[in-house]
Amino acid sequence: MKNLGLSALAYCVVALAFFGSLIQPVFDLVLRSDRLPMLWLFVIGSGGVAALAFLVPRRLTWLASVKPALFFTAWITLSIAITALYADHVRRSKLSAFHPDALFQHSFLRSLREAPREFQFYLHAGALKNCVPYGWSYREMNLYRIPPSAAINVLPREWITRCAIRERA
Repeated sequence: MKNLGLSALAYCVVALAFFGSLIQPVFDLVLRSDRLPMLWLFVIGSGGVAALAFLVPRRLTWLASVKPALFFTAWITLSIAITALYADHVRRSKLSAFHPDALFQHSFLRSLREAPREFQFYLHAGALKNCVPYGWSYREMNLYRIPPSAAINVLPREWITRCAIRERA
């Protein structure tokens, strides 16, 4: 029962730290797993942590008693960190190769916290090239063109003014 309580506490701490919500990790990692093509990184991180967690020597009894909580915390943290490093690297590389006129980016970890709350009004990254707005999709791991009707809600005011982006009626 102690292990269950410590594991639940570990889940709450990790979920609030990375996602800002207790239900969001379950929703993002289980129900929306198709959204991240980096899911295999999550699985690799999980396997690595599982191997490490169960190699704890038995003579360290105090550590063995909190092994499930340590496993869960390390599992989620390492898996998210590996996925975030990969996703941020790909995003930066593709945006750099795109050579936009203007650009803003948010980290993958910030996107984990913000995107579920502000689905319609949050961009992971935005780029402007020849006054054509683009957004970044982690699902596609690529840029997509933002329609003018949506651009006015998500782009910086400076870009909208500079390019006279208006909502089409």
